[in-house]
Amino acid sequence: MNKSPVDGTRCVATHRAAPGSNDMGIQGSKIVSVDDDTTGSLNEREQAHPIKRVLDQGSREVVGWLYKWNTGHVAIMWKGERCDNVIYE
Repeated sequence: MNKSPVDGTRCVATHRAAPGSNDMGIQGSKIVSVDDDTTGSLNEREQAHPIKRVLDQGSREVVGWLYKWNTGHVAIMWKGERCDNVIYE
């Protein structure tokens, strides 16, 4: 479990992006955290735009944002500590 960056409560580490299509039209298995990206494509990334907010499932507080890069990669930019129990809105 990780500490929520918003109010100090803990996030329950149960939810991960499920493989397969979701409402964003993106494969869940292709979503990575910006700090975990080891694909070597960081040098190719020039522009990104936010496509969803990442919310703590319990508190509904914003814990990050989902960005889509010009390379087609999708990555989460966390507001603070990573939270595993999230929903995308």
